[in-house]
Amino acid sequence: MIENFRILRQEFYEKMKSIEPWLDNTPSFSELQENRKLLRSLKSKLRHLQADKLDLEEVRGFIFINKCSISCFLCT
Repeated sequence: MIENFRILRQEFYEKMKSIEPWLDNTPSFSELQENRKLLRSLKSKLRHLQADKLDLEEVRGFIFINKCSISCFLCT
């Protein structure tokens, strides 16, 4: 039974030693911030492309309607 406690103590000691360096170091968020900036810029580009696509679809629909109305006007 005492041997089990010694093994357990050794395991906890090793865990503590592996975690200790994290307690002293401050985290660096620069890489995370760069990734967020990149993601925001890509989302913005996507929104602009989607808006351009919608504009083109509206213009094509408007041109199609005008062609139909002109051809109908010429037929009568």
